Amino acid sequence: MNIVTLADCKERLSIDFDTKDNEITLMANSIESYLFFATGLDENIANEKTLNLAKEYILFKLYLDYYNAHTQLDDMRLTAILKQLQVVALYEHS
Repeated sequence: MNIVTLADCKERLSIDFDTKDNEITLMANSIESYLFFATGLDENIANEKTLNLAKEYILFKLYLDYYNAHTQLDDMRLTAILKQLQVVALYEHS
């Protein structure tokens, strides 16, 4: 994980034990990889606002996936964040 830490993930999930660390790490890595693929961003995000938005996407999606708590509204929010990050990536690469 390059954008979020295991501690960030466990805090968002309200988990204070270590038995699920591997599962959480794998999920977060998968979400982060998808984020990089879908937006064109990489782990070297210099802009703090962009970094915070990328972190929010990863942590929010992790929470929804881990607890299987997706709703249509939550999925729309994830899509909106992803679209914002795509625009930022285009702007930064032009």
